[in-house]
Amino acid sequence: MAPASIIIGILLIAFSLGFKFATGTDHFTVYIPIFFGAPLLLLGIIMQLMRGPGRRHVAHLGAVIALLGTVSGLGMGVPGGIRLLMGQEGRTNAVILSLVLGVLCAVLLVVAIRSFIAARRARLAEQAHNAASDQE
Repeated sequence: MAPASIIIGILLIAFSLGFKFATGTDHFTVYIPIFFGAPLLLLGIIMQLMRGPGRRHVAHLGAVIALLGTVSGLGMGVPGGIRLLMGQEGRTNAVILSLVLGVLCAVLLVVAIRSFIAARRARLAEQAHNAASDQE
């Protein structure tokens, strides 16, 4: 999960800054992906450097941030996108930013869940192997 967290964090930061310079906007909302990307990048780096049970807690914190980014990004972007598709006035830039935030965080959330499942299976297999070794 650590490499995915680092990549998604970098993508969120780069997209936010690129979007700011490409559109020339200086509205506060253009920086929202950075507020999710920077902690994800930092947590990914910490996960790369850590070993032991503390790493699991850092990974879970990253998953929570990804969940919040998914819910907030898609929660704002999907209704805004529907309004734009229906021809209503709206802030296209904010919708694009929200959707990108939501989709990238959703990708990280899926990676995190798959990682947690794989780690649990490996831990259970190791426990079963140790129990079988103890019985011999």
